[in-house]
Amino acid sequence: TATATGSPAAAARTVSLLDPSSWSVAWAAVVVPNAVMMYAHHRGGTLLIVNAVLKYAGVYGLFAVPFVGLTMEKSFYDTALSLQGIDPCTRAADREGEGFPSGGHLLPSFSVVPVKRVL
Repeated sequence: TATATGSPAAAARTVSLLDPSSWSVAWAAVVVPNAVMMYAHHRGGTLLIVNAVLKYAGVYGLFAVPFVGLTMEKSFYDTALSLQGIDPCTRAADREGEGFPSGGHLLPSFSVVPVKRVL
C-alpha cells in the first residue's frame, strides 16, 4: 500500500490495490479520455485536427497543438486528483524540495470537478 498525499485529509487515506474504491475513479479519469483519444486517432481524428488547424490558423497554428495537448493532460490529471480528494494546487510536506517535473502545484488547477471532501 502507498499513502495518498496532497492534503491533510488525504494524508490519512491509503491506496490499496485490493480496494478498488481507492483507485478506480482516478484510473477511469485518466484511462477513459486517453482511450477515446486513441480511438479517435485510429479513426483519423489526428489528421482531421491537423487539417482543421492548417485551414483556420495556418502553419503557425500547429505550434499551439502541443500546448492544447498539455492542457488537456493537466486537466485529466488534476481531475483525477480532485476526485480522490487531493488538492492539485498544494504540495505535500514530504515532497518538498523535489525538482523538475514536480511543479504542477504552482500552476492553476484545470480540474473539471471541485476537490472531493474526504472524511
